[in-house]
Amino acid sequence: RSNNKADAPYQMKAYEAYMGQLMKRYNGDVKLAVLAYNSGEGAADDYKNKGKMPRSEGVHYVKKILGVDL
Repeated sequence: RSNNKADAPYQMKAYEAYMGQLMKRYNGDVKLAVLAYNSGEGAADDYKNKGKMPRSEGVHYVKKILGVDL
């Protein structure tokens, strides 16, 4: 991760590509994709498959980014 503003276009393309992968993995479920982006795919998988709540940071991140509860 770089703070160099010249790297911003590269960072945005990388983010877009990764979010695209996460959206495919979670069949278009934006909440799970955002959770996986913040907390890791394992946390999102555990929430999806086992109902295991992720760390509070992940829950708050989804609320902050999407404006909805997990």
